[in-house]
Amino acid sequence: MGTALADLAYWNKDLVKKEVLPKLFEMEEAGLGALCRLWDAGFYPVIVPVLVDRLVAGKMPLDQSTTFLGQLSNYTLTDVDKTCIDPAALLLKLLQCSGFKDEDKMMKVLADLGELLTVENCQQVGTALGEMDTRVQMDCVSSVAGSVSGAVLGEWSELVDRIVNLDLGDEKSWRLKTSFVNKCPSLADKISLPDEGEGVGWICIGLARRGDGLATPWIRRLVSQLSVPGEVGRQAVQMVARLLAPCWWRQPVTGLLYVQRVWALLQPLLSNGNSENHLAAMVLLLPYLPKPLLVPSLPTLLPMVVKALSSPATAHSALSCLADITKVSPSMVSSHLTELVHHCLDLSKTSPLRSRILALTVLASCSKIEGPTTVHLSAKVTKDLAIPIKDRKRVVRVEAAKTRSLWFLVTQPS
Repeated sequence: MGTALADLAYWNKDLVKKEVLPKLFEMEEAGLGALCRLWDAGFYPVIVPVLVDRLVAGKMPLDQSTTFLGQLSNYTLTDVDKTCIDPAALLLKLLQCSGFKDEDKMMKVLADLGELLTVENCQQVGTALGEMDTRVQMDCVSSVAGSVSGAVLGEWSELVDRIVNLDLGDEKSWRLKTSFVNKCPSLADKISLPDEGEGVGWICIGLARRGDGLATPWIRRLVSQLSVPGEVGRQAVQMVARLLAPCWWRQPVTGLLYVQRVWALLQPLLSNGNSENHLAAMVLLLPYLPKPLLVPSLPTLLPMVVKALSSPATAHSALSCLADITKVSPSMVSSHLTELVHHCLDLSKTSPLRSRILALTVLASCSKIEGPTTVHLSAKVTKDLAIPIKDRKRVVRVEAAKTRSLWFLVTQPS
């Protein structure tokens, strides 16, 4: 019914608005699906405020509210929707709700609306967030506050300062602080940090994306933690690896060529490090490098990547990097072919599932490298692949069979 009404709305929008919508609202559960389908026809600003009022007033049963929030979280606002709705009014109502079956959908809706706030309409929402118990309701606060622009954060100075000074130490609060630092870098110096700990890494993530040089002293501080043995060093490895990872917050400040700037700083620092943590951090970064940046550095990096295959902590990242390289240009790894093949054969037998598949993928690509080394290795490869061909996982068996067939062809006349 909803699809047919949406088609009708394109021909006669006034008819649907005056005659159809009131009847659908009266139908409640039966009309909810049709109402949601009419959003695409331009009725989102008319329908959603009414349904939100019902939701907040408790007039929508749990199954209906779950359906409504699911549709709301999956819907992509059009430019017309964004100009016609009042995000602040909707947020003020939704922030009163609690106890939903699917909290993730509600958080997504809050984030979508938070992204639309401006300096002109954000004050009441900031006040409402300030009245919430941040320690208990961090999800709600983070969803909205992490989605707004830096200009809006400037209007919420009291709330921002309170969150910055929170010492929860959990990932949710650090993720929110990271988004704040990215948009308002002056906040970095206000955050109290111990000399050792993951806090330095979170600040680096926010500042590094800006690409304006503010992250340089923080990144050097983070890299120095790689030399610390134990948990501190391991945490530093993971934080370095996140510096170039995809951004999770809305409206980030992203500098032009920031990846190139961060890599130019990190490459010598990590290459000159003498600990396993430096190697692990280097390899974990490689999958995030664009190929134009990776290829020129490959002669220097390849020995490190091959070495990383021998450590369980870095093997998967090294395989991911090698899979990307060998898929495009297998000959680029020809200088380390023997060592690479031996490592991949070992990993195809005993490593976790994803690593086993990647090891076989790399081996398949290496079969395309021409030369006597490939011919010499073919007998060992076809023999050792007998084990993954009997793997308990079908996906591994299929990949192993394909790989062995390619290596069989190496010694066959063309």
